This record gives sequence, structure tokens and C-alpha cells, in this order.
Amino acid sequence: MKLKSLIIATILTTATLTKITAQNTNDLIGKWETSYNDKGKNYIVVYEFKKEDKTVKAYTVLIKDEKGEQLEDNSLVLSKIEFKNKKGTCIYSLEYEGELYEIKSKLNLKDNNTLVLSYSYYGFSDTETWKRIKS
Repeated sequence: MKLKSLIIATILTTATLTKITAQNTNDLIGKWETSYNDKGKNYIVVYEFKKEDKTVKAYTVLIKDEKGEQLEDNSLVLSKIEFKNKKGTCIYSLEYEGELYEIKSKLNLKDNNTLVLSYSYYGFSDTETWKRIKS
């Protein structure tokens, strides 16, 4: 009977570990940046993936313009992240002309330093390439 209990405990532990490691959101933890062009002006936006209460979320932490002016921020940008085998989905919170949009998006970790975020919303689609910032 003890052996059977030990085998069941081992199976449950293995299943739990497999489930935890299958969600490789730890690959995303850290700071990333991308650039945008808005009405002829170039911006660099820095994002940070953080682990909070067993989930991972991404926040906008810094916005820099081409003149070197910077604005610190702490806006939630990616939530409900599901990530497995370097691919996943999330909700991309995007503010445009004063309105907040929550857009279903796809994540693709091309390599350890390149993350591709893609989305389509009512005929408007875009792909963003985020690069990891080395600490």
C-alpha cells in the first residue's frame, strides 16, 4: 500500500512539475524595447515583464522620444499571458486617441532576445518586434 501511495505521489508530482515548466513565461521576464513612429515622430518604448501572484504581466515602464525626452510609466500593456513552447497568446491593452482597447494578440519568442507580438483588430493588423534589453 505504501508503494502504491508513493507511485501515485510521484505521478502527481511529475504531472505538476510538467505543467509548471510547460508554461515557460520565465523566458519573458525582464525588460524589452521596441520603436514606434507616430505622425512622423520616433519613439522607443521600454516594457517590463514581471511575475505577480504566479502570473506574468507586462508593463510600459519608459517612453523616450527622438529628442531624448523621457517619460516614466507603469501602465499594464500585456495580461492574461498564456505561453508554451516559445509561443503564446495575451491581451494587449492599447490606448489610441483617448480610448483603451483590449486586443487578443499572439506572442512568438524567435530567440532569447527577440519577441514578436502580432494582432488584428477590426481590419487593422500589426506586428511589433521587441528586443530584450541586457541588464
